[in-house]
Amino acid sequence: MNGDIIIRSVILIFSFLMAAVFVLSGIGKMTGFGQPIQLYLNLGIPFWAICIVGFLECVGGSLLVISRFFKWGVLLLFFIILVDGYVQFTHDNASMVFRALVVMLMLMTVYVLKMKQPDLDSPSESDEISEHS
Repeated sequence: MNGDIIIRSVILIFSFLMAAVFVLSGIGKMTGFGQPIQLYLNLGIPFWAICIVGFLECVGGSLLVISRFFKWGVLLLFFIILVDGYVQFTHDNASMVFRALVVMLMLMTVYVLKMKQPDLDSPSESDEISEHS
């Protein structure tokens, strides 16, 4: 039982860390702050499109900490990362493609770990056995 608490705590911490990364990255894109903005502008991506991606990153990051909407947050962020990786790949920016793959792997790891955990709201098998005894 204590192992479950530790695993759930680790998943929660990683979810919050990933959420913070995406929200801060999204805020940076919406405000035009940071070096990555210049990189995207140099690729010919208009600033309004960067702002929309930043907003979507903030939404996706926020959804990571809400259990009910966790899957939707992962799906949204996975799509954003996939598109970003493709854009970087087409412009021969290997380091940014690698970064996208690493972040995608981290996001998928948190997703898989979270989905393998039993739901706290549903009764476990041991609860059902004790009720029938």
